This record gives sequence, C-alpha cells and structure tokens, in this order.
Amino acid sequence: HFDHSVAGYLHKKTADSTKWQLRWFVLYQNLLFYYDSESCNRPSGVLLLEGCYCERLIASGTGSKNKDLADNKYCFAISYRRENQRQYELKASTESDCKMWIE
Repeated sequence: HFDHSVAGYLHKKTADSTKWQLRWFVLYQNLLFYYDSESCNRPSGVLLLEGCYCERLIASGTGSKNKDLADNKYCFAISYRRENQRQYELKASTESDCKMWIE
C-alpha cells in the first residue's frame, strides 16, 4: 500500500441498500479506496471525493426498529452534488472513528 492519512475498517452499505459489508478503507489525497480486507492489494472500488460532501446520518424511527437504530449510530454518507450519482452509506464502529472519517 502507500502512505495514507486515514485507514481503517468501515461497513459499507451495498448498492441495493439491503446489507452492510465490512471493508478496509484508505483515504489517499482526494481518493477513498476500499478493499475486501486489509491484506488485499487490489481495491474493490474507489471514490473520487472531489465535488462531494460528507454528512452524518441521524437515525430516526421507533418501535421494532430500535435495534436498527442502535446499529446505525455511527453512520455517515458521502454524496455527490451531481444528480443521479449514488450516495455511499458508511458506518464506523465508534463515535471517534465516525468523526475522524467525516473530518
């Protein structure tokens, strides 16, 4: 790998938004690479962070969704200003990790 400013495991929501997958993420300049695991040499994907914004996702709802809310405590999204561009939902395991990735 290369020298990077931020790296770590995050959960990424699948394209059809049905489940979370654990991926190794590496932020390098304005590129966010993600890998199946830390030991993989080839990224599964890469996001160009130019022209996008990152925001914390606030869980909402009540009742039987409470477990989902707890699971989604440290979620954030990377969104693009262009229309029809996919939003990437990511989830950290701790509050401090979540803040680190957003900043």
